[in-house]
Amino acid sequence: PTMATDATIQQIKLQGHKSSVLCLAHNGDIDRSTQTFGCLLSGSEDKTARLWDLRGGTCRAGLCILAPGEVVSVAFAPFHTGEGRASGPFARNFTIYVGAGNQILGYDLRKASSPIVRDVDDNLTGILQTTEEVNQISFATRGNTAMAIADDGGMVRITDPSSRHRRTKILKHDDDEVAMVTSCVYRPRGGNHLASGGTDCTINLWDTSKHKKPISSHLMTREDSGVNQICNPPMVHSLAWSPSGKLIAAGLGDGTIGILKVQDNSLTEVGRLRNGHDATVASVVFPEFGSLSTNHVAAYDRLLASAGTDGAIFLWDLGKKICGGGAVSPSSILAGPSSLEAGMESMSLDHIDPKLLFGIPHQHKPNWMLSSRGADLVFPSSVFVADTSKDITIYSIPLQS
Repeated sequence: PTMATDATIQQIKLQGHKSSVLCLAHNGDIDRSTQTFGCLLSGSEDKTARLWDLRGGTCRAGLCILAPGEVVSVAFAPFHTGEGRASGPFARNFTIYVGAGNQILGYDLRKASSPIVRDVDDNLTGILQTTEEVNQISFATRGNTAMAIADDGGMVRITDPSSRHRRTKILKHDDDEVAMVTSCVYRPRGGNHLASGGTDCTINLWDTSKHKKPISSHLMTREDSGVNQICNPPMVHSLAWSPSGKLIAAGLGDGTIGILKVQDNSLTEVGRLRNGHDATVASVVFPEFGSLSTNHVAAYDRLLASAGTDGAIFLWDLGKKICGGGAVSPSSILAGPSSLEAGMESMSLDHIDPKLLFGIPHQHKPNWMLSSRGADLVFPSSVFVADTSKDITIYSIPLQS
């Protein structure tokens, strides 16, 4: 694959954690108002979560939230745990949840009176009945305040922390209860639809309002045709929905990325991205880069970013065949690394089939990756990477002028 050099893509390091950074969340995921963009949440092996308010131009964490164990998942809540407003120099207008071991803990940062936050405002561990390590926290979108938890016990646990009458629904991802659920993500524009993936190499689609059984399941089979193919089974390590909610990307243990389409509540595999990573794909995300002139629901569906434990980050064009004519070609959004002739040549084409555009040599093994939207006023159209180092890296992707 064509790889960018350090000089072609700008990068910034966020430094503050004392050990590996395991997870990230961006407040743009819950609020599309540009007035509040620019806040990042991270969790680390150092038993802290940190809130980075990047709007003031600083690259230091504004708040340090102390947790009882390694923080393996973090999320901004689309609500607050109580009444009141943020006041004081340290208060922030966010409620956050962290997963530390088997515990799910909520913190109302409007109450922060110092840069170190110790007091837990909402402990959901008992309500969710979590006894195994939590791997991901996911909140629903579009006015739905439900929370889903993926855990090592093979379960997806769902509750609504904003409700006075909290109830928990437990979904068995694996009937045999031997697989770990590594990822669960609510569908954008999809109300109660949720996708889960696990070490059983299976992706399940759920309607959480009606069923305790998946409405569709798909088993990822091992691919042996890729140049960089590795012998690991295609366990699901990460899931991402496309902005339209029509596609799911799955980062797999065999170094490939599965692309599934959801149609009539059924999962169908429509593509497999290979010849890129030569190790497990740890994280995938559909970036919403640039500012498009179209309002088509699937406009941003063609661009995909992946991060592998081989230390590489790749940007892909999923092509017209998978995404359809309404999705905008990345060639009209990305400028491509200026020093890469091959990359620029690839970028200039409107691909029918999926195509690897270019890569970024990250070096460290990524644990989590997310992206900011083009409307972000601080770091627009950027990729944020948490890895086995103590730092968070922000890559600013060059766009068409």
